[in-house]
Formats: sequence, structure tokens, C-alpha cells
Amino acid sequence: MYIHTTQPLFAWECLEDSPSLRTIRQALAMIPDGKLLESLRAARGRGRDDYPVEVLWGVVVLKVLLRHEGFEACLGELKRNAGLREVIGIESEAGVPNKWNVSRFLD
Repeated sequence: MYIHTTQPLFAWECLEDSPSLRTIRQALAMIPDGKLLESLRAARGRGRDDYPVEVLWGVVVLKVLLRHEGFEACLGELKRNAGLREVIGIESEAGVPNKWNVSRFLD
């Protein structure tokens, strides 16, 4: 008797425990988010732009890619890791958004 096995729908064990910057760049490039970002920019209108939509969206995506349980952990890693900041367009540690900025973005 043969037992057929298949990969689960979400094969989490196949993901890298700590993805490289190259892997993160590739994943970000593959997400078809152009129309979404355009809509988010239009919805923001002429309001404050302390943290660009692309940066806030990058934080949301990084949280998933890095498998952080909360945004605090992701933001903390962005403060420590200059290479990771550069990947999503943050120039310095001071440019990392606060937890409440991400929270408002998600509303």
C-alpha cells in the first residue's frame, strides 16, 4: 500500500529561520502591491507624511517575513539593523516608525 504525502498549504518548516537580506528583497519585489500603495497614498491625501506609506507597508510585510509575533519586535529589529532598514527605505534609526504609527496605518 502506498501512502501519498503532500506539502501542507503553508509549509512553515520550509522557510528559513532567519531570512537573508537578499531573500527579503526578493520577497518584497514579488509582492504585487503597486495598486495598493497607490490607493493608500491617495487615501492619505495631503496629511502628514512623517512615515511614507511604503515604509509603513514595509514594516507590515517584514513582520510576516521575519515571523515576529508583534510589531514591537519588528520595530526593535529595524532600530538595530541598518541593512534591514535600507531594504524598506528607512535612512536612519530615527526614521523607524513608532508602534502607534503602524497601528494608525492599519486602521
